Amino acid sequence: MTTPAPTWDQLLQSTLGEWINRPAEPIDEDGYTPPTHETIELAWNVGRKLRDTKIDVPHAIIPNANGGVVFEWRGVIGVYESLDIENDASFYYYVIHNLKVMLRLEGKADRLLHGKPGRTIQEILDSAEAQA
Repeated sequence: MTTPAPTWDQLLQSTLGEWINRPAEPIDEDGYTPPTHETIELAWNVGRKLRDTKIDVPHAIIPNANGGVVFEWRGVIGVYESLDIENDASFYYYVIHNLKVMLRLEGKADRLLHGKPGRTIQEILDSAEAQA
C-alpha cells in the first residue's frame, strides 16, 4: 500500500514546524549554516501563500547549506523546480528541464507574499511586479 502524499499543512508542520521548535545549530565544520528562525518563518509564510494559491505541494522542503530553505518539486520526466528562500530574505526560483535551466527568477521573498493567486510561481511573481 502506498502512503498518500502529504498536504501542504502536513509538510510545513513536519519540516519547518520541527525546525522552528529546536534551537539553531551552530555552523558545523563543513560550513553548513542552519536556517534562522526568521528565515524559517519567512519560508512558512511563503509556503502558506503557495498553498492558498493552489500551487502543488512540493516533494520536499529542505535546508540549504547557507541558512536558507528550499522547496523542491519534481514534475514530468526531466522537469525540476526549486524555490530557494535565502537567509537574507531573497529568493531564487529555477525551472530545470533535462539538466538545462529553462527559467531563473530572483528577488526579495516578500514579492511572493504580495502577488495575486496564480497557477504557477511565475504568475504570482508577475502579478506582484505589476502591483508595484
